[in-house]
Amino acid sequence: MPLNEWLQKTAIDQRSIGLAAMAKATHMYAMYIDKTETLRFSGLYQHADATQLRLSAIQKV
Repeated sequence: MPLNEWLQKTAIDQRSIGLAAMAKATHMYAMYIDKTETLRFSGLYQHADATQLRLSAIQKV
């Protein structure tokens, strides 16, 4: 399923998603969703035509 379709189907704004590279795994990312909008993730991309993913700093709790 294309990303934009999944975002629309789940009603999740891409700006509330944080991606972090997974250690020892090539091209694999952990996805975090901030439903409270307090963690201030970078989102998945900067603009709709972007070709690169944006990674976020994920705080350990």
